[in-house]
Amino acid sequence: MDKLHQDTFLKLVNSLKQYQRAELIEDDENLIETLYTDPFPNDFVLKTMLQNQTTLLIGRKGTGKSTIINRFQHEVRKTKEMLSLYIDVKSIYIQAKDSVPQTNLDDYNVLSDDEKERYFIYKEFLKKVIDEIKIEIDKSLFSNKIIKFITRQGVTESEFKKELDNIFNKKSKFEDITALKLIKNKEENTKSKEKKTGSEITAELKPEIKIEKESIGGSLGKIGGKISSGSSEKKETLTSIEYSQVLIRYFNIIELMNDVKSKLLQLGISRVYICLDDASELEQNALDTFIRTIVTPLNNSSEGFFKFKISFYPGRDSLPEIDRSKIETLTLDYFKLYLPTGVDKIEESAVDYTKRLLLKRFKHYFGENVDLSDFFDTKDTDIDTYYKLLFYASSNVPRFIGKILWYCGKQAIFNDKKITKSVIQNAAKQHYNDEIKVVLFKNEFIQYKDYNEQFEKEHLKNLVIEIINRAKENKRQIGNSTSKIFEAYTTNTAPSNYLFFIPEFEKLIASLELNFFITKYSQQKDRGKGTGDNYRPPQEQSVYTLNYGLCQNEDIIYDEKSDRKFRIERVFDYNTLIQNWASSQKKIICSNCDAIHSLDKLDAIQALGMICSECGQKTCKVITNEIKIIKGGVQIPENYFQVINILKVENGLSVPEIALELDKNRWAVSALIRSDRVLQSNNYIEAKNESGQNKYYITTKAINTFFSNASI
Repeated sequence: MDKLHQDTFLKLVNSLKQYQRAELIEDDENLIETLYTDPFPNDFVLKTMLQNQTTLLIGRKGTGKSTIINRFQHEVRKTKEMLSLYIDVKSIYIQAKDSVPQTNLDDYNVLSDDEKERYFIYKEFLKKVIDEIKIEIDKSLFSNKIIKFITRQGVTESEFKKELDNIFNKKSKFEDITALKLIKNKEENTKSKEKKTGSEITAELKPEIKIEKESIGGSLGKIGGKISSGSSEKKETLTSIEYSQVLIRYFNIIELMNDVKSKLLQLGISRVYICLDDASELEQNALDTFIRTIVTPLNNSSEGFFKFKISFYPGRDSLPEIDRSKIETLTLDYFKLYLPTGVDKIEESAVDYTKRLLLKRFKHYFGENVDLSDFFDTKDTDIDTYYKLLFYASSNVPRFIGKILWYCGKQAIFNDKKITKSVIQNAAKQHYNDEIKVVLFKNEFIQYKDYNEQFEKEHLKNLVIEIINRAKENKRQIGNSTSKIFEAYTTNTAPSNYLFFIPEFEKLIASLELNFFITKYSQQKDRGKGTGDNYRPPQEQSVYTLNYGLCQNEDIIYDEKSDRKFRIERVFDYNTLIQNWASSQKKIICSNCDAIHSLDKLDAIQALGMICSECGQKTCKVITNEIKIIKGGVQIPENYFQVINILKVENGLSVPEIALELDKNRWAVSALIRSDRVLQSNNYIEAKNESGQNKYYITTKAINTFFSNASI
């Protein structure tokens, strides 16, 4: 394969690997329409987005949420009566955190340092969101080149800008810290102050591992973090509701946007869609405050003029005070996405999407007559099998398809070889080790957890290890079994990637799925258990599969036959394993009578106000068993580690290139790697000026510190 074809293949791969927002359409406004592939053949997702209602896009990282928003905005721009405004929630929040003022005013002394910090961050964040709305309206209204040179309803662009400035300059500046003080004082007077020690029981569903962390929305952390298991800090008392009560008075969003609405109606605009991307990157308190202060008032009070298109991660889709029955929700992870087509059609629909996605890309970059056998070795494996393999390897995530093909390109295409099944398997293994495994086994903290997660990183890491060990044991058990359904397998060929458990346990493993260690594959009834008086009829079970790259890394065979009966065999029943794991990490104990209750009774006990079934008192509490943390070397917060890790995979990148690879704002990446920050000051990365631009390289120190003698 000549260099031209290799370079073109790399462009194709990057268009998938960087499957995201504006970067895809910077050079060609129509490229998004050309390359967009809807999850359904008839553009069902896009057509749903175009309906006049608030719409949620829920999917794990890389599933195409930003691309769908891009495609939606492109369609809206073709009209004269609608506007679409794009708000990068994560980037604006990061900017707000870095620009929040420091204050030591006595008026604020009633608040803790954390509460003061949060109040000013939230206020600055919401101010920047409103400023961004103004910028987006300004930019979008006259984006049509013809309109820019004439008028819209008799109003020129310069006239409109002046009127818009007047509206936003008049927005409320009310600020009353007294309101927060009153809330705090009232709370302090009504709540008893409990002094907690290491031996006392906490009422919160939090592990005893206390970690000072750096995350978007959290307090600024320090390298290495801080872990304790003996005492707990004073509980933060102000809630998102209480912050919102004050911030709503400060911003008066309804009055402001009604003025904006009146002006836009005069210009022929009948509808405004506000697209909120990366909302789930915020910690829950910050997100709830934002939703209550900005989104809920506009969504509930605008009479259909302002509607939202919001992207969320599963388990991080907080939407307080909005009636979800009145909005549309699209879930992009393949099980829920294709479930309406029939449980037995889910894989078929997902593979079809992978096929359509790849064919459209190859035809765009190599021409309509492209032959994929020029890139994939079809001597022993047909092209449809490759589509299926890429579905398994990527969990139907477009960005992962791009990353896996990038590894395939390094291994095969750029060595004048074709992609084979073993090349894809090795690429999936590399992708798992470089970008998924590190979440639990290298990073100090989990950046993305289900908002209701009850366990910390070390607990979840232990569960992954238990699941892997069980899968390896299942492989041996199936290979040695005399059962007819297993007769074709040996201990070297037996698939053991499946695990199933009751749907109620899904909340316990939600963070593992969010971070791609496992993926829901199906839902079906098991075979029942026992005989006679001990018989239990078939029960509904959630069927999951281990990550394809994890399987390659751990020598676990991945089932490629998709046998419905096979995956529900009792050997894949993980109910006991998960229940035992959860019980070993947490337990419910009554502080009055010392009764210990099983964790699977938590929902029932909570529903009764934590009443103990033994003594009848409301004295049940959840505690987390202490877990010993053995650290193999230095660990650093997630954001820093991601930069180091991407440079290990692809060294010598500029800030914009790192930002594209990590799907982060360029400004945020630049702030992370400034010379006064952790990465350069600790000699983990170094900068080299190449043709007037800084390129960043991982150092030997970083490789030895973070990537030598990796466990599991």
